[in-house]
Amino acid sequence: MYDAAGYGYLREKDLENYIFELMPTFPQLENLQEPFYPFYVITAVRKFVFYLDPKRTGKIMIKDMLTSPILAQLYELRSPNMSIEDAMGNWFSVQSSLRVYDTYLRLD
Repeated sequence: MYDAAGYGYLREKDLENYIFELMPTFPQLENLQEPFYPFYVITAVRKFVFYLDPKRTGKIMIKDMLTSPILAQLYELRSPNMSIEDAMGNWFSVQSSLRVYDTYLRLD
């Protein structure tokens, strides 16, 4: 659906749209404040891009994404009963995103 041209890959903007539309389906993101959504999406997308586009082509192959443990970690947010320890270890959790954001602000 996000690969409108049918080439088998997603560009960064396609992946941003995908993550943004997935967010309401994750119980673990219910407490995420709406003004933080853009930063959350960028943080999540950058993880995929960093690991799945090492040559910086601007394309992430869908088959690589589907078999990636990164996508599995994102989908862990569907669990309504994730422990705090698990959330802290999950890059895509609210806690982790806020930690990354805080670190980013301290660099400035």
